[in-house]
Amino acid sequence: MSKKRPFYFFIICCSLACASYAQDSEEELKSAIKLGSSKELSVFFKDEVEITIQDEKQIYKKEQAEAVMKKFFTQYPPIDFQIIHKGTSKEGLKYIIGQYKYAKGIFQTVVFLKLRNASYTIHTLQFNED
Repeated sequence: MSKKRPFYFFIICCSLACASYAQDSEEELKSAIKLGSSKELSVFFKDEVEITIQDEKQIYKKEQAEAVMKKFFTQYPPIDFQIIHKGTSKEGLKYIIGQYKYAKGIFQTVVFLKLRNASYTIHTLQFNED
């Protein structure tokens, strides 16, 4: 029985480390959007990212996606970004629902993240104005 304790301790430590890493990544993602930093946001992009802005959906290569987000942040400079809800699907897809505030309104924002090589990357990013 005592031989199992180190194994359980190891599992618990790994779980806590993963949860802490996911929380840190979430805060970095939130900060990048809140600051309107396409460069910081692009750190989370996978090789291809689906971006929807005002019902215009397109898949972009990572570099193109950064340029699209730079244009978006320039056109709609952020005042604030708050996470309203977050969760994980049965398949392990994380999602974040938030509100992106700019001078003339609010965009409902949805981010879908997939676990890839031990870190979460943005699979889909959606901005739809209220």
